[in-house]
Amino acid sequence: MISIFVRDVIFENGLSEDGELRYAKAFNIYAQNERGERLVNNASDFTDLESKGFERAERFAKQVQAHIDAGGKLNLEHWYEVDPCYGSAAYVDQGTEERVREWERAQG
Repeated sequence: MISIFVRDVIFENGLSEDGELRYAKAFNIYAQNERGERLVNNASDFTDLESKGFERAERFAKQVQAHIDAGGKLNLEHWYEVDPCYGSAAYVDQGTEERVREWERAQG
């Protein structure tokens, strides 16, 4: 089973007239299987610069989920792999958990 969902990310969006960093929010569409492996859609651009980003992203995610639920497949030309869900079978199997532990030990 594939689940389609939206996650947000904050990014730097230039400087204000006072020279301070401005931030904006973008929304990414994720596909995740039962093992926790994840893909992100690379053909979508949903930001809150126009304040409708989340609504547009949610609508797109629902369309993709309906396509999957009807037996459709993802077009992998429009998706790229990212780190798996924290604590999932895929996370453990790829060694991410151990790499994080090693990094934490190295930090002291």
